[in-house]
Amino acid sequence: MSRWTRAPGEYLVKYRRFTDGELLHVLTGRPEGGISDFDRSVYAALQTVKAAAIRWFVWAASFSALGILSHFKALRTVSGAGLEIAPEIFAHVALVGLSVTTAGLCFSYTKLTFLSAWFSSKLKVGTPSSKAEYLLTFPDAYWHFSYLPGAIGLPRFFIAKRGYWPQLIYLLLVIVALMGAAIGSIALWVMVMLDVLRGGVIASAVSIGTVIFSAALGLLGWCSPFYYDYPRRYGHMGLVNLLGRRQGERNAEAHRRIELVALHMGLVRD
Repeated sequence: MSRWTRAPGEYLVKYRRFTDGELLHVLTGRPEGGISDFDRSVYAALQTVKAAAIRWFVWAASFSALGILSHFKALRTVSGAGLEIAPEIFAHVALVGLSVTTAGLCFSYTKLTFLSAWFSSKLKVGTPSSKAEYLLTFPDAYWHFSYLPGAIGLPRFFIAKRGYWPQLIYLLLVIVALMGAAIGSIALWVMVMLDVLRGGVIASAVSIGTVIFSAALGLLGWCSPFYYDYPRRYGHMGLVNLLGRRQGERNAEAHRRIELVALHMGLVRD
């Protein structure tokens, strides 16, 4: 965890880098370390959001399969109750379904990463024994890489003779797979979109409207604020706020005392 620092000449304001998880602990006034009832309530909320994200993922995979079958002309005309559904309809359904499920998945992922930041902050500052306790108590709160031996650490006086190269290779393969899945989903959306625009059965105005609606919804999902729990620089102005409550001679006296203390501490040059 980083410490408070002061910029040269700015001894009234101190600065420090906080991750999203650390800032959550500061906002709630709950110090990191140990397992409390509040941690368990946050974990219950996280499990609810994760279940919703899994459902959105399943629906996204279903509409992806429908889009692939529609693109390769594997679906035929469906008739029933006097109605006849042309194969071009499935491309429209797949495109809208992909956009809706993508937006829903992104929104759920935002909530999921926000809640996970609470637990990731506890894991970063913990000892190997506390890390093992957090991972055993809240297994769904941490991503897969947190369970690698290199991320947990070892007990005191223990030395591991195995290398961590297999874990790094595994991490690289997972990253490549995730990138491939993201690129593949975008490519599939583009292919289905072109099928919708090229279809001659449905009116062009309806096809264009479907594409615009799907693109706007998908873009809204991808623009959802994701919390990656990386450190940002924040300033603390508590002393300045305290001085702002003083007026007249009391304010001047407070500033003189602060300048005198700063001079003795070497925070300013005389």
